[in-house]
Amino acid sequence: MALYFVWERVFFDPFLYLGGRLVDPQYPLMIAAKKKAIEELPQFVRLFKERPNDSTIKFAFETDQAETEFLWGDLLDLSETEAKVFLRTPPINHEGLLEREMTVPIDSIVDWQVEFSDGTLRGGYFNLVLFKIYEREEGAMHPKFLEQVARYKGLPPKETG
Repeated sequence: MALYFVWERVFFDPFLYLGGRLVDPQYPLMIAAKKKAIEELPQFVRLFKERPNDSTIKFAFETDQAETEFLWGDLLDLSETEAKVFLRTPPINHEGLLEREMTVPIDSIVDWQVEFSDGTLRGGYFNLVLFKIYEREEGAMHPKFLEQVARYKGLPPKETG
Protein backbone atom coordinates (compact mmCIF):
# COMPACT_ATOMS: atom_id res chain seq x y z
CA MET A 1 0.00 0.00 0.00
CA ALA A 2 2.80 2.42 0.86
CA LEU A 3 4.53 1.66 -2.45
CA TYR A 4 1.33 2.47 -4.35
CA PHE A 5 0.97 5.77 -2.47
CA VAL A 6 4.57 6.75 -3.28
CA TRP A 7 4.05 5.80 -6.95
CA GLU A 8 0.82 7.82 -7.22
CA ARG A 9 2.23 10.92 -5.51
CA VAL A 10 5.80 10.97 -6.81
CA PHE A 11 6.28 8.99 -10.00
CA PHE A 12 2.92 8.67 -11.76
CA ASP A 13 2.60 11.08 -14.67
CA PRO A 14 -1.00 10.98 -15.90
CA PHE A 15 -0.13 13.12 -18.91
CA LEU A 16 1.54 10.10 -20.47
CA TYR A 17 -1.83 8.36 -20.63
CA LEU A 18 -4.43 11.04 -21.34
CA GLY A 19 -3.43 11.66 -24.93
CA GLY A 20 -3.31 7.95 -25.72
CA ARG A 21 -6.97 7.30 -25.09
CA LEU A 22 -8.95 6.56 -28.19
CA VAL A 23 -12.29 8.33 -28.21
CA ASP A 24 -15.08 7.79 -30.70
CA PRO A 25 -15.54 11.09 -32.57
CA GLN A 26 -19.30 10.41 -32.47
CA TYR A 27 -19.25 10.39 -28.67
CA PRO A 28 -21.82 13.06 -27.67
CA LEU A 29 -19.38 15.07 -25.54
CA MET A 30 -16.88 15.17 -28.43
CA ILE A 31 -19.57 16.41 -30.80
CA ALA A 32 -20.53 19.11 -28.29
CA ALA A 33 -16.85 20.11 -27.81
CA LYS A 34 -16.34 20.49 -31.56
CA LYS A 35 -19.55 22.48 -31.91
CA LYS A 36 -18.55 24.87 -29.11
CA ALA A 37 -15.02 25.35 -30.50
CA ILE A 38 -16.38 26.14 -33.96
CA GLU A 39 -19.06 28.49 -32.59
CA GLU A 40 -16.37 30.38 -30.67
CA LEU A 41 -13.88 30.48 -33.54
CA PRO A 42 -14.48 34.26 -34.05
CA GLN A 43 -13.45 34.86 -30.43
CA PHE A 44 -10.38 32.69 -31.00
CA VAL A 45 -9.41 34.81 -34.02
CA ARG A 46 -9.59 37.89 -31.78
CA LEU A 47 -7.51 36.19 -29.09
CA PHE A 48 -4.95 35.02 -31.65
CA LYS A 49 -4.44 38.63 -32.74
CA GLU A 50 -3.80 39.57 -29.10
CA ARG A 51 -1.70 36.50 -28.22
CA PRO A 52 -0.17 35.11 -31.44
CA ASN A 53 2.59 33.22 -29.62
CA ASP A 54 0.24 31.43 -27.24
CA SER A 55 -2.37 29.99 -29.62
CA THR A 56 -2.78 26.41 -30.80
CA ILE A 57 -5.33 24.65 -32.98
CA LYS A 58 -6.53 21.09 -33.35
CA PHE A 59 -7.24 20.21 -36.95
CA ALA A 60 -8.28 17.27 -39.10
CA PHE A 61 -5.40 15.79 -41.11
CA GLU A 62 -5.65 13.18 -43.85
CA THR A 63 -2.75 10.73 -43.51
CA ASP A 64 -1.05 8.95 -46.38
CA GLN A 65 -2.86 5.84 -45.11
CA ALA A 66 -6.23 7.49 -45.97
CA GLU A 67 -7.13 7.99 -42.31
CA THR A 68 -8.27 11.19 -40.64
CA GLU A 69 -6.37 12.06 -37.49
CA PHE A 70 -6.72 15.13 -35.31
CA LEU A 71 -3.46 16.93 -34.61
CA TRP A 72 -2.42 19.92 -32.47
CA GLY A 73 -0.19 22.66 -33.82
CA ASP A 74 1.04 26.07 -32.74
CA LEU A 75 -0.75 28.65 -34.84
CA LEU A 76 1.76 30.79 -36.74
CA ASP A 77 -0.51 32.69 -39.10
CA LEU A 78 -4.19 32.86 -39.91
CA SER A 79 -6.09 34.07 -42.96
CA GLU A 80 -9.76 33.83 -43.82
CA THR A 81 -9.22 30.46 -45.53
CA GLU A 82 -5.98 28.96 -44.15
CA ALA A 83 -4.00 28.45 -40.98
CA LYS A 84 -0.23 28.04 -40.90
CA VAL A 85 0.86 25.78 -38.03
CA PHE A 86 3.93 24.27 -36.44
CA LEU A 87 2.98 20.65 -35.82
CA ARG A 88 3.05 19.60 -32.15
CA THR A 89 1.40 16.16 -32.30
CA PRO A 90 2.46 14.18 -35.36
CA PRO A 91 0.04 11.66 -36.84
CA ILE A 92 0.24 8.05 -35.71
CA ASN A 93 -0.67 6.38 -39.00
CA HIS A 94 1.43 8.32 -41.50
CA GLU A 95 4.49 6.79 -43.13
CA GLY A 96 5.71 9.53 -45.44
CA LEU A 97 7.82 12.54 -44.60
CA LEU A 98 5.94 15.37 -42.97
CA GLU A 99 7.06 18.97 -42.62
CA ARG A 100 6.60 20.39 -39.13
CA GLU A 101 5.31 23.65 -40.64
CA MET A 102 2.20 23.18 -42.71
CA THR A 103 -0.79 25.09 -44.02
CA VAL A 104 -4.25 23.68 -43.37
CA PRO A 105 -7.71 24.83 -44.43
CA ILE A 106 -9.46 26.85 -41.76
CA ASP A 107 -12.50 24.58 -42.01
CA SER A 108 -10.33 21.68 -40.78
CA ILE A 109 -10.07 23.31 -37.31
CA VAL A 110 -12.04 21.37 -34.70
CA ASP A 111 -10.66 22.93 -31.50
CA TRP A 112 -8.34 25.69 -30.32
CA GLN A 113 -6.60 26.82 -27.17
CA VAL A 114 -4.96 30.03 -25.97
CA GLU A 115 -2.69 30.26 -22.92
CA PHE A 116 -2.54 33.51 -20.97
CA SER A 117 0.42 34.87 -19.02
CA ASP A 118 -1.23 33.92 -15.73
CA GLY A 119 -1.28 30.26 -16.85
CA THR A 120 -5.01 30.12 -17.54
CA LEU A 121 -6.34 28.58 -20.75
CA ARG A 122 -9.26 29.37 -23.03
CA GLY A 123 -10.72 26.83 -25.42
CA GLY A 124 -9.31 23.29 -25.31
CA TYR A 125 -12.77 21.75 -25.32
CA PHE A 126 -11.54 18.35 -26.54
CA ASN A 127 -9.05 18.26 -23.66
CA LEU A 128 -11.82 18.95 -21.17
CA VAL A 129 -13.79 16.03 -22.62
CA LEU A 130 -10.73 13.78 -22.26
CA PHE A 131 -10.49 14.78 -18.59
CA LYS A 132 -14.16 13.85 -18.09
CA ILE A 133 -13.68 10.51 -19.84
CA TYR A 134 -10.61 9.80 -17.70
CA GLU A 135 -12.56 10.58 -14.54
CA ARG A 136 -15.46 8.36 -15.63
CA GLU A 137 -13.19 5.44 -16.56
CA GLU A 138 -10.88 5.70 -13.54
CA GLY A 139 -13.56 6.58 -10.98
CA ALA A 140 -11.77 9.72 -9.81
CA MET A 141 -9.72 12.57 -11.21
CA HIS A 142 -5.99 12.38 -10.55
CA PRO A 143 -4.77 15.46 -8.58
CA LYS A 144 -2.44 16.47 -11.44
CA PHE A 145 -5.44 16.50 -13.78
CA LEU A 146 -7.41 18.63 -11.32
CA GLU A 147 -4.60 21.19 -11.47
CA GLN A 148 -4.86 21.25 -15.26
CA VAL A 149 -8.66 21.43 -15.34
CA ALA A 150 -8.51 24.43 -13.00
CA ARG A 151 -6.46 26.31 -15.62
CA TYR A 152 -9.40 26.34 -18.08
CA LYS A 153 -11.51 29.48 -17.89
CA GLY A 154 -14.34 30.98 -19.92
CA LEU A 155 -13.71 33.47 -22.66
CA PRO A 156 -12.47 36.88 -21.49
CA PRO A 157 -14.74 39.85 -22.13
CA LYS A 158 -14.28 41.69 -25.41
CA GLU A 159 -12.20 44.79 -25.19
CA THR A 160 -14.17 47.96 -25.78
CA GLY A 161 -12.90 51.22 -27.07
